[in-house]
Amino acid sequence: MGLIEIGNGEQCCSRTPFDALMFFFPRIVASLGDPSTIISYLALETLQGTQVHHLRLQPPPPSQIDTTGALSQIAVKDFYVDATTFLLVKIQDQAYRVDTTTDSLPHTISFSNYQAVNGVLVPFALDETIDGIRVSHVEISSLNFNVGLTDSAFDLTQ
Repeated sequence: MGLIEIGNGEQCCSRTPFDALMFFFPRIVASLGDPSTIISYLALETLQGTQVHHLRLQPPPPSQIDTTGALSQIAVKDFYVDATTFLLVKIQDQAYRVDTTTDSLPHTISFSNYQAVNGVLVPFALDETIDGIRVSHVEISSLNFNVGLTDSAFDLTQ
């Protein structure tokens, strides 16, 4: 894991190229299970010529450590979902320098090239940008689910 250099040489955000896949989704799923998470429908918008639903997810941090509400703002994530296909097009939040929570830069993960794999639509291309600068690009060439798994692997009685 390393620091990403942004534009003028400032360093930001310890990340790896696969954070787009591995970092966000478990946190999002956990937030959805929390009844105090705020989910807002903001608008139907046009993004690169495509109509998208703009949603906002704001999970609350523990109140004992977020006395000013600053951490609550850090946790905000905007989702852009294609209005026709209902596929996730983009996640946007803010990236913060490693030494502050006040200086932020727009951070975006874009999903494209959806392909069906065993009946599941999967984005085969992911682009991550910070302040409009591409910091990672992930392109999947092939993907298989449950390779080598059998039902007995999930049998808890054994």
